[in-house]
Amino acid sequence: MQKILLFIDRISAFVGKTVSWLIVSLTLLITYEVFSRYALDAPHPWAFDAMIMMYGALFMMAGPPIYPFKTVIPVAGAFLLAQGIVEMIRCVICLKEGKWPSRQKDVEEVDVEELKEKLQVKDEDIEKLDAIITAREKDRK
Repeated sequence: MQKILLFIDRISAFVGKTVSWLIVSLTLLITYEVFSRYALDAPHPWAFDAMIMMYGALFMMAGPPIYPFKTVIPVAGAFLLAQGIVEMIRCVICLKEGKWPSRQKDVEEVDVEELKEKLQVKDEDIEKLDAIITAREKDRK
């Protein structure tokens, strides 16, 4: 039995040392991406995903002191599931009654037309601004 315990300890130590190199590669990747993005103005769309995957692997392999944090994973999943169910129920109510049910004041949808009136903005102003921004983006390239 002791041999099995020691064998598993050796495997755990090997995996821990191997995964710890992800910290070095993650640091190098972040440094490269920051330099590339700000100094060379050439960001890479894959870099963020790679960083998240490496950080996730480090987080999941971290072990005993991280378990309180790992508890957040199923708790967050439960909250997302509950909110998803609530949104589906709202959709069904909307389909039946023809209007969206009310929400809490802090999560109400933005009424774009009402916002335009409050800010005294016209559609023509928005179109002109879009044209200016599009022209600037073309000039940058």
